[in-house]
Amino acid sequence: MRPGRAFHRFRSLFGSGRLAFSKSEADSVRKELELGVRSHLGELSLAVEQTVPLGAFRKNISPRERAMRVFSSLHMWDTARRNGVLIYVSLPDKAVEIVADRGIALKTTPDQWEDVCRRMTKLLSIRDYPEAALQGIRMVNRLLAEHFPAWEKQQIPHRHSQVFVH
Repeated sequence: MRPGRAFHRFRSLFGSGRLAFSKSEADSVRKELELGVRSHLGELSLAVEQTVPLGAFRKNISPRERAMRVFSSLHMWDTARRNGVLIYVSLPDKAVEIVADRGIALKTTPDQWEDVCRRMTKLLSIRDYPEAALQGIRMVNRLLAEHFPAWEKQQIPHRHSQVFVH
């Protein structure tokens, strides 16, 4: 682990006392997630961690591994078309990870997901957290709508997207 990353992760254990999103910004992010529900049959969740959980810090768990754990804990793999997508943001690491289930991963390229991560990371670097979330959600919603449009017959009820801020 790079020394700078270690410092930011350690410092995050104590929290900054300031939330990354105001209430109105969080509402805007939720509304953007809900808009996607109308355009596709995928499941999209956004997880934003403002602090590194103590266990993850102690075990030096990477943002990618943490994202995989969150994806699993949310049962995002449990969709009829295997089209769940998690956008995971670790603010202390200034990292964005996207975990896509098999159904959507087979229809997209790694470059498409990396483009989403790059755009979001650029905005995170200037601390524009709400805009990073909104742009990432819009980009992933477009990919899901392209490959799993809402006009297809649903097999199971669509689950609502979620926002988690720790």
